[in-house]
Amino acid sequence: MADIIFGRRPVLEALKAGHPVEKILIQFGTQGTGISSIYKAAKQHGIPVTQADKERFRELANERQTQGVIALVSSKSYVEIDEILEIAKTKNEPPFVLVLDEIEDPHNLGALIRTAECTAIHGVIIPKHHSAAVNETVMKTSAGAAAHVAVARVSNIAQTLDELKQNNLWI
Repeated sequence: MADIIFGRRPVLEALKAGHPVEKILIQFGTQGTGISSIYKAAKQHGIPVTQADKERFRELANERQTQGVIALVSSKSYVEIDEILEIAKTKNEPPFVLVLDEIEDPHNLGALIRTAECTAIHGVIIPKHHSAAVNETVMKTSAGAAAHVAVARVSNIAQTLDELKQNNLWI
């Protein structure tokens, strides 16, 4: 499970500070100016917001007062694509990048990252939406490899592939 931040003000401040928020959950029926501000800030930062039921909130927050808002926070800092390409350049090797699309199960993502690390890959690229985040489950499943592999999150896989082609990567 990812780390969480709960409460309207803490979630809003995390967004304003650029904290690595993966997803925001808002309990069904929760409204108000604080919620509107969270929706607006999340949209500006490209962070998905979904609604969830009371049971899901209890499961995540362990009976803590959430004020109807939970932010799932990444346990890993992501890099930019340029940083992955720079890793290859400093090793004087042609870039070797794994692009994963819509891998939603964190166990599968962890297994893929573990395999990628064994192949001396320079980095992994995943989409921001419809993809598992690098969280505690991914770290555990990857046997710690996720801590050593550069991972970039992008908004659009198709555009990213075009960008990689422009950098002379074979797709």
